[in-house]
Amino acid sequence: MDAYEAADHVLPLDGPYQPDQVVTAARLIGELVRRLNRATVTGHALPSPGDLYGLLGGITEAVAGLGQLLTQLADRADEFAEHPRLTHAHHPAEAWFAATQAANLLQRANTARGDLYQHLADAWARTGSLGLQTQD
Repeated sequence: MDAYEAADHVLPLDGPYQPDQVVTAARLIGELVRRLNRATVTGHALPSPGDLYGLLGGITEAVAGLGQLLTQLADRADEFAEHPRLTHAHHPAEAWFAATQAANLLQRANTARGDLYQHLADAWARTGSLGLQTQD
């Protein structure tokens, strides 16, 4: 199973989209990062510079895609801020403020993501020409 097939199993690209599937997909990202952390503790999972290059490519593409996602989530938080039935579990009078602050924080996260993306893209590019010489 390739990455596209695995992703389609959790959240089909063309929908239909259900809230629980969307949340599960987001949680899966976190779980996959946890597993990548574990897999890369030693060099066994990345025996060659080409493997590092491939991993960096996947991570760079993921961070690039987060830009659109964060923008859309910020827009949705702004939409909720204007919803007449929006409430807050602990402070109902602060619902609008909480939603608009969430939107603002998501926009700031997207700005920070731009720097992260650039550093990753640079690292990815620099590893593209690396290799290991064979032993004679």
